[in-house]
Amino acid sequence: MTAYARLKSRLDQGNIIILDGATGTELQRRGAPMDPAAWCGPATLENDHILTAIHRDYIEAGSDVVTANTFAASKIMLKAAGLADRSDEIVTRAVEAALKARTLTGKADVVVAGSLSHMVPVAEGTAKVDPSKIPSQAEISDAFHAVAHGLKRAGAELILLEMMYEPKRTKLAVEAALSTGLPVWFGMSARRGSDGKVKAFHHLEDLPIAPRRGLRQGGRRGFPLPSRRMGGRPSPRTAFLASIPACNMTLGFEVFVQEVIAAITTEPCLSS
Repeated sequence: MTAYARLKSRLDQGNIIILDGATGTELQRRGAPMDPAAWCGPATLENDHILTAIHRDYIEAGSDVVTANTFAASKIMLKAAGLADRSDEIVTRAVEAALKARTLTGKADVVVAGSLSHMVPVAEGTAKVDPSKIPSQAEISDAFHAVAHGLKRAGAELILLEMMYEPKRTKLAVEAALSTGLPVWFGMSARRGSDGKVKAFHHLEDLPIAPRRGLRQGGRRGFPLPSRRMGGRPSPRTAFLASIPACNMTLGFEVFVQEVIAAITTEPCLSS
């Protein structure tokens, strides 16, 4: 039985699963330089030993899942740093750093996940998307598929769709992740508008979410995960996750995303 199969069995029994915490932010905190254009993606090339130490600390703190540093590893994010042609190498080395941490701790049940975000270039000096720098849908899809399949080749056992909020790019990320055949967990970023209603976390457009009652297929789970204090070490995060079987795509993407966000508001969970 694989590590993911064992974890899935625990989920099916209603057990709590603990994820790790931030990876790129923790890299920065430990001194790894961040690229002004590509953020934490390029850091893997010179700091994979730090990555292994971060993953090891999370595992020793009790994390059941550790996440490879691939949030900003797509070629569309790496292009401005002149590293688009090294995207696959970065993805591979990030997964290898996580796998090495699992080996060093001797905890074979820990699942190594690959992060797939829909991050695109941001305006200089900000964390906001620059509309003039958003690539075409075809370019984005190609980049997402490359990361997703690179994660699978490198040995990731699960794909985490992290911080999804923009409908068009989210659909492309979901499609890319599902095309690998790996298990896929969906993480949504939401916010409350000035009217108090839950909206997608999207600064370019106000996207209200119609309330719905859970996912109609595939089920949903919200986990209030305990945060551990570890002195100078990172703490596992709280998270909401919904697993995505391929059949969910037949519901229509907007309906699916609405149901995921609705689940966030009804489950007793905290944001990451």
